[in-house]
Amino acid sequence: MTKQDALEVFSTCVNHMLSPKGLVDLQAVAMSGGFDHQVHEVHEAVNFASKAAEEARREVLDSTEGDRKQANIAASEAFKNNLPELSHIINVRLFIAVVAAGVKRGYIAAPDARLLLYTAQLQLAAMTKRVQ
Repeated sequence: MTKQDALEVFSTCVNHMLSPKGLVDLQAVAMSGGFDHQVHEVHEAVNFASKAAEEARREVLDSTEGDRKQANIAASEAFKNNLPELSHIINVRLFIAVVAAGVKRGYIAAPDARLLLYTAQLQLAAMTKRVQ
């Protein structure tokens, strides 16, 4: 399986998980007002992190006379710093979707994605664990 195939499979899984036919209808949850007011639709969360990354990239390119390596590092850090908080189950699912988009867009390297997704998995498990 190629890297592109793996990304497509992962994206398909995330899209299914977040679709109305999957586990959660994010729009209904966001409209209900019962959860964190920062719950957004997936595209809004991805756009928010991407915008922060591009602003950081431009800042570094402007201040370092075009140092692309430093600009890419700054964009990656900005993207990761603007991931959704892991404060609610819905936000964890958003986090996973935004990480997937970050990998696809080149903001998050595979080793970082693995750690971020493992963190989300642990948080999701902690939130859904039932006390017996």
